[in-house]
Amino acid sequence: MWIVAVIAICVAVVAASVAVIVVKVAGSPPSVTLEPASSPGPNPFTASVASGPTVNVAGNALAESGALRKTLPSDQRTHTLVATGTSPGLYGGSGDVHVCDPQKLVVFLTQHQGKAAAWSGVLGIAPKDIAGYVATLTPVLLTSDTLVGNHGFQGGVATSELSVLQAGTAVMVDATGTPRVKCNCGNPLTPPELITLSKANTRGTAWPGYTPAAVTAVRPGPATATLTLVDVGTGQTYEQSTASGAGLWVAAERPNISGTPTPEQTTIVTSGDGRLWSPAGVIPFGHVQALAWGNGTWIAAVPVGNGTLSSILLESTDLRTWTPVMTLPDTILGVAYGNGRWTAVGNLASGPVSAVVWGSTDGVHWVRVASSSDGNTVFTHQLSSVAYGNGQWIAVGISQGSSVAGLKTFTSSDGISWAANGGIINGATGPGIAYGAGQWTITAITNTETSSQSASGQRVVVGVSMDGRSWVAKPIVGVSGADNEGDVAYGNGKWLAAAGVQETTAGGTSDGSIFFGSGDAKTWSPMVHVAQYVDALAFGGASSVSGTTETSPSSTATTSSGTSTSTNPPTSPSSPAGANIGATFAGTWGAHQSGLVINKAGTGDLHYLDISLCPSCSSFANAPWSTLVFVLTSLAQGVATGNVTATSDPKIYAMGATVHVSLTAGSPGQILNVVIGGRLSLLCNSTSVGQCGA
Repeated sequence: MWIVAVIAICVAVVAASVAVIVVKVAGSPPSVTLEPASSPGPNPFTASVASGPTVNVAGNALAESGALRKTLPSDQRTHTLVATGTSPGLYGGSGDVHVCDPQKLVVFLTQHQGKAAAWSGVLGIAPKDIAGYVATLTPVLLTSDTLVGNHGFQGGVATSELSVLQAGTAVMVDATGTPRVKCNCGNPLTPPELITLSKANTRGTAWPGYTPAAVTAVRPGPATATLTLVDVGTGQTYEQSTASGAGLWVAAERPNISGTPTPEQTTIVTSGDGRLWSPAGVIPFGHVQALAWGNGTWIAAVPVGNGTLSSILLESTDLRTWTPVMTLPDTILGVAYGNGRWTAVGNLASGPVSAVVWGSTDGVHWVRVASSSDGNTVFTHQLSSVAYGNGQWIAVGISQGSSVAGLKTFTSSDGISWAANGGIINGATGPGIAYGAGQWTITAITNTETSSQSASGQRVVVGVSMDGRSWVAKPIVGVSGADNEGDVAYGNGKWLAAAGVQETTAGGTSDGSIFFGSGDAKTWSPMVHVAQYVDALAFGGASSVSGTTETSPSSTATTSSGTSTSTNPPTSPSSPAGANIGATFAGTWGAHQSGLVINKAGTGDLHYLDISLCPSCSSFANAPWSTLVFVLTSLAQGVATGNVTATSDPKIYAMGATVHVSLTAGSPGQILNVVIGGRLSLLCNSTSVGQCGA
């Protein structure tokens, strides 16, 4: 029996050895499976997690893909086309992220631990990390027949084969643009071994138009926060976030309170459907006038100061913690990201036509690139909103110095050189602009009443354009009494707009804002009425949106030329109380309506003209003085933090209110930023006289 057993073992070993030798015979052609977009293929890991039926890629989108393929290099050995995963236009979509259901995949794998172990093993992650990993993937559509390493499940283990997936197949890609999941079967995907497809043994039936020479293999590109996708219905391009949590509507709300002065602040709220909104963070000074998402970062613009306004630009990756990165000497009313750069538009500090454009490649360092004061005769309107789409920037301007209101659009291919070849929408003001689903949309309000309008006055109007030049504008039916500007954004396959309105119901009249939704930007329906005013609206991503965190200023600088540079100090640990916390800020500071003395120990004595104590006073000059004392208790990253310890008018500055103090560079000298209970004050010393109204 022992001899028989040994013989059996030897035979088995020889057989196994022979099997290996057969697989590796020189010249044996490789095998590849052709998988149509509608087919899950052999040995699927899961039921389909694709959303809806197979999407047909339109001819003009296929043409865009064909043009891209002509620019791709081919592997010298196999002659297979090789694309970088982050190449603009490599993948397609329909303007939203709903071609796959990532959560359905996570739920299935959570309920099938054996498959979860095999699935995660293919991608080199632990089973416990599947949910977090899937959350980083972006659903897209292939626009070219694509070679992949395809891993099914059979006999309790993951299988491996080369497959060509037909254009139109829904997959999920990572931040490098590498396909990682085939949605209609849940299979994990990996970069393929390159083979000569024309000589391969093929399994499956070729679809019309299939040719090995047009098949593309994808190699990882540099990690990116946005992918430039082709709309498979129109052939036009748009930006899609790759960030975890992509698919959020984000709005900037300010309080709608009259009477007693209240701290100026903005609450950042988020929604997945445009109806239910939740607070995510607070910017405790000023009202956000512009909000945008791009390259993994949110940018918000907050005008500050009295009379002539400058603007603080803040950035956030989670919507909770906001960090000031730049102070621009102009009023910024619109911000957008596209084609690898940021563009901000607004008003100059002075000038008969005060249009200005700023640009940045990283959201931190900004340069004024165009304005109506540098000999530029293009801008005939002040700029109030901007967006990017289909290879061009469009900014919207409001007429100035005219009794007839109206909007005009300006275009640019690079965000730097602008042309006045856009269209005009007469009788409207307060615009917001966005691009999506192959069209441009402007929302605005009329500023004159017509016979068709109700007695409550202004109405919300929507302008739609396919090229950004010819516009068709119509009012939103059934909505009147618009009394505050709003904004518009596109995402998740739909349009969302917000406008301040005065709404009359059975319970009386109430101010606030209404969110409107639309699938085509032509027919709109009210979503929800909120009591606050919505000044900015955007669509994008965030890694986390739970909880709120108060913002504290960091150091920014504005040069005399108008170009800003960051002066944020390196990260340092917080200093304990009593460690000369006030030394950096010690001295006498002032503005037109206030004065402040800070000592080296961090105690500050502020006196300010308090017009709230004198209702009959016609100006601050006649108002009485109020005082407060604060004590700074910690210092981190150039920002000192403390609390109010004494106050003569708690209605303005409450006892215990949080205090943040930081420095920015002036032109020349230094400017002190003081935020007390959410109120921002800019104060100057002897090095910066005249820049704070002092």
